[in-house]
Order: sequence, then structure tokens, then C-alpha cells
Amino acid sequence: MKEREVIQSEAIKKNSEFFLNIQNVNLRVENITNSPLPQLSILGPEGTNTDQAAAEFFGESYKKAAEIISVREEENNIRLVESVIEGRSDMAIVPTESSSGGNVQEPLMMIAKSSVNIIGEKVIPIEHMLASFGKKEDVSIIRSHPQAIRQSSKWLKENFPHAILEEAGSTAGAVRDLARYREMHIAAIGNKRAAEIYQVPLLSSEAIGNDKDSATRFWLIGNGESEPTGSDKTTFTFRIPDTPGSLVNSLENLNRNNINLKKLISIEADEDSVQFLATIDGHAKDFNISSAIKQIENITQMHILGSYSADKYATPENSTPPAISADMLEKAKQDTPHRKRMSSLNLLFTTLDSQGSLLRAISPLAKAGVNILHINSIESGRGMDEYGFRIDLDLHGSDSTDFLIALNEFRSQCSVVKELT
Repeated sequence: MKEREVIQSEAIKKNSEFFLNIQNVNLRVENITNSPLPQLSILGPEGTNTDQAAAEFFGESYKKAAEIISVREEENNIRLVESVIEGRSDMAIVPTESSSGGNVQEPLMMIAKSSVNIIGEKVIPIEHMLASFGKKEDVSIIRSHPQAIRQSSKWLKENFPHAILEEAGSTAGAVRDLARYREMHIAAIGNKRAAEIYQVPLLSSEAIGNDKDSATRFWLIGNGESEPTGSDKTTFTFRIPDTPGSLVNSLENLNRNNINLKKLISIEADEDSVQFLATIDGHAKDFNISSAIKQIENITQMHILGSYSADKYATPENSTPPAISADMLEKAKQDTPHRKRMSSLNLLFTTLDSQGSLLRAISPLAKAGVNILHINSIESGRGMDEYGFRIDLDLHGSDSTDFLIALNEFRSQCSVVKELT
């Protein structure tokens, strides 16, 4: 992977706001804590992936540009969002999506329901390494965060089949404890950054994770905004009636304004309506985006979560749609719909990442009066911004000729379609 240029940031305080330039992106953040430096909440000790994200946002000397509020590793990402909502921090760095595990649901829902804005994103490659002061033959215990242990299970089974696996609060915490106690029979799974910070030798020369392309998306949130850069995204929520065609009618406004829909997930439903979270290419201040927003606001409830500079570091440029892998299929099966019917058709499909491709696929269903019960973006594993989609269709009236014709049209617009059983 290519190296990213790191540009140091400096916060300039003016009245009740901070003005920052991060990686050549201009940000305005409200000083809700009334402190001389912007207060930034991150999770865990130095050496975590959140710490790496902070360095990517603000430069390696970010602790000089902001006052750090470290949320204890025993707590969780909800605390990060709460710190900004409750006015204890001006900003927070929050993981919201993993290429291996999908959306980090709880902080994502909190952000969606709050007045906090997304003002930046970073995609951090996740490279698990094994660190120890002992030699390979000395190691009998391996410690790390349970997620890192699961994500390295194949390598551990092949190389340390008899080792005792112990859970720690974080990957960085496990490496930090090695440095503190220097026990030769214990190893820890962490990243290179943690090993360098705590000066613990690496036992593995290469990453040991099951997925070599694993990455996590982090959002920088706060009460402020990011200025347009020419390569931006906008994330918003919208609520529509639970009726056939409502989703297509809303998305048609994006298509008419030549806007590419990157991601779509249903996040909440009640008896009469469904709420979706969507991410599109472009900034809310762009003419075509602002026009589409006004059109959507005329027909539904809409809330802009933020426009921010897009980070495509971990996303390869592909002109072909992603294939449906076994991992992608398993993620789709584990996806839990907010609404269920006794009779529904559940499908996983992929399309090209191009303007209007998703809308062209689902439009025939809407025209035939087929109700979409659930739709969610499913990570392809090929890049953080490449998705397949799980879609659940209400089978009421599915024996009609119109339904069958619409289903065939839908299949013809998709690259690959697979039924979930």
C-alpha cells in the first residue's frame, strides 16, 4: 500500500470556534468545551487503531494540536459519541465500519439520531502482528482483544495450535503489558505501531490476520463542518412510508441529479415507516447535491449527518463488480432485518459502483408494486467502498405475472444474484 503524506495540523481558536486544516481539508468545529485547545476523545491507550487514525487525521504530533481525552479500553465506542453529545469533548474519533465485521451498529445509530456531524473519515488498514520478548518456542500464552484473536485464528491454529489464548481489553493494551512485565512465555497480537511505541520485538515478519485486506473506517465527529475538497462524500438518513415504490421515489432524486449512491442500509423500522442511512459521492454544498437534498426533503424526513473528504486509501479502483464470496454470503445471512414477513424472498446481489446502478436494479420491483422489506449494503472484502446488497422482498402477490417479470428484470440489471437460504 502506498504511503500517505502526513500534514501536521494546527487549531486556531476564534471566538467560540476552532478552525483546523487537516490533510489540506479545512474544518470548522464548535468549541463546546470552552477549552484553549480542541478536546479530542479516542478509545484506549497509545498504539490502538484509533490512535493510528488520530495520527492520520492530525499528524504524528496530534497531542500538541489537541487535548486528548482517552476513553478507557474497558468501555466502548458509545462513550466516544456520548462525549461529544454531552459536551465533554469537541471532537471524537469513532470506528463505524469494518471490512470483516460490517457496520459498528451502536455508535452508528447514536450518530444518526444526534445533532453531531461527521467532519472527516479515515480508512485504516488492520495489520495484526505477533510481538513477544521470547522466541517462538518459548510462547505458551497469546493475549489480545478477542476480535484480533478471531481475525488471526487461521494463522494461530497453524503456528501455535497448543497456545492458550487470553483476552485483553485492547490490542495495544496487550502489547503494553508485555513491555511492563517482560514475560518470555507470553506473546501479544497488536499492530506495528504498538510494538514500536512499547519497544516489543515482533515474532512475525508479516501480518497474521485471516484477511490481508482488512480495514476499519473511522469517522471524526464534532459540532462543525468540513469545506468541499472536490473529492467528498455526504452521509444522511431519511424516513419513508412502508409502501411499495417509496424507496425508489426517494432515490430517483439522486439519479436525476447525477449522484452516485455509495452505500444504503436500513437502520430502523416501525409499523408504518422505514429509516435508511445513505452515503453518496459529493458535498452538500455542491449544486447537484443541494438540489437533490431539497427534492428529497420535499417528500420525506431527511437529516444530513455530514459532508467530508473521502478517504479512498484502502479501496482499489475496479471496473468490475465484486464477486459473491463465501465470506460475503455469510455476512448477508447474518444480517438481521428490522421487518420480517412470514413469506419473503431474500437475495444477495452485486452491481457496478456507478451512478444509477442500484436504482436501475430495484426500479422494476417498485413498478410492479413489490414491497422492499429490507435492504443493506454488505462489505465485499475487496475494498471499504465496494458493496453487495442484501434485499428482502415481500412475497405477497408473488404468483402474479407482473412479479415474475419484475424479478427477471431485476436479475438482468444485477451482475450476480444469489438466493439466501
